[in-house]
Amino acid sequence: MKTVVNGASQIIVTYKAKVVSEAYETPDNLKNAAYLKYNSASYNTQGVEKKINVDRQLYTYGVKIKKVDNKDENTALQGAEFALKKGDTEIKFAKSGKMYYPAADGDAKLTTDGNGEMLIAGLDLGTYTLTETKAPSGYTLPRNPETTITLSEKDAVNGTLDESKAEGTNVKANSASVDTQKTWQLNFVLTNGKRHRNGSLYDRRNYDHGRSGNASYICDPQKQKIGSFRKKRKKFRTENRQRKGRKTNRERKRQKG
Repeated sequence: MKTVVNGASQIIVTYKAKVVSEAYETPDNLKNAAYLKYNSASYNTQGVEKKINVDRQLYTYGVKIKKVDNKDENTALQGAEFALKKGDTEIKFAKSGKMYYPAADGDAKLTTDGNGEMLIAGLDLGTYTLTETKAPSGYTLPRNPETTITLSEKDAVNGTLDESKAEGTNVKANSASVDTQKTWQLNFVLTNGKRHRNGSLYDRRNYDHGRSGNASYICDPQKQKIGSFRKKRKKFRTENRQRKGRKTNRERKRQKG
C-alpha cells in the first residue's frame, strides 16, 4: 500500500514470518528488530542498509513436567500421553530434540520420554488445561486426568514467571515451582497409580480401579479409605447373594447342623 504524506511517499510493507524452534531455546533473548535496505542512487546496485529503531523484546514461557509412580518418585514413567488446550482451543506441536513447541501443522499429542519428562516451550501467559489421554504401560489414568496450569507475571512483563501454578488431583504436593535458572519455565510432577494384574489399582484413593464385570460400587477417591472400600465391597457382595437367594458356606454348615 502506498500513500502520500506532506508530499513524501510512504510505503507500508506487511510480511509474515515463521518462528523456528531455536527461538524458544533462549526466550529471554527473543528480540524483533526491523531493517530496511534501499537504493537512493540509480547506479548503486548494492543499496544502503539501515536499521529502524523499533526493537521489541518478546517473551515466551514453558512448562517442564515429570511423570512418576505415585508410590515411588524415583520411578519415572515413559509413554504417558497428553493434550494441551488454552480455553477451547487445542494446541498442536512440533518437536525439536526434547522440546515441544507450537506449530500449526504439528500434532496435538505430547508424550513423556524415557526419563518421564516432557518439555513444552513457546507458550503465552494465561491458563491452560493439560489432559492425560493415555496412561503409561502398567498404570491407569487418574479419575480426573486434567491439570490446570496458570502462567502469569504479577507486575511488568519481563520474562520471569511468578504466581504461576499447576493444580490437579494427580499433581504431586508442593512440586510446582518456577525454575531457578530458567525463570520463564514452570516445573511440576504428575503421578500415576499402578495396576494389579487383575486390572484394579494398588491405591484406589485417587484413581479408577478399572474392574470389569459387576462394578456397581466404586470408591469415592476424595472421601473413602481403602479399608472402608473393602468393607463396603464385602457388604455389597453379601447383599447381592441374598437378593439372588445364594448362601455362603458358613450358612450352609449352620443349616446342616
